[in-house]
Amino acid sequence: MEQIRRLRGTQADQVISADDVATSLKHLKLLGNGLRLLNVADNAGQFVVSVPQEFDMDHQLALTVARESGGFLTKRQLRESHGWEEQRIDRAIKKLIQSGMVWIDAPGPEDADMQYWFPTLFVDDNERVS
Repeated sequence: MEQIRRLRGTQADQVISADDVATSLKHLKLLGNGLRLLNVADNAGQFVVSVPQEFDMDHQLALTVARESGGFLTKRQLRESHGWEEQRIDRAIKKLIQSGMVWIDAPGPEDADMQYWFPTLFVDDNERVS
């Protein structure tokens, strides 16, 4: 919501609440599928989803892991935090990539783990993921 406040410029003093965003999305839903609020598992928050796809609990848990990691996740994180096998991890990540919710950051020369970034979780240096 901070980004919305900054974009508004002269209206920056006006408070925009989570309820305001939810109400706006309800009105936009009349135009068709796509925009909606996604309640993420473990009370990790809500996200505006702009793709007309359904996300299951695996996708929500992946989003939660990324949120806790500063906006990205690795297969190792999902394996260690949830005990998932490779096939389950690949299925969840593949759908997130196909929907445009995740960007891939290939590992460097040190053979680090591939990182999967959620642009919706990007923050400025002065902000924190909340």
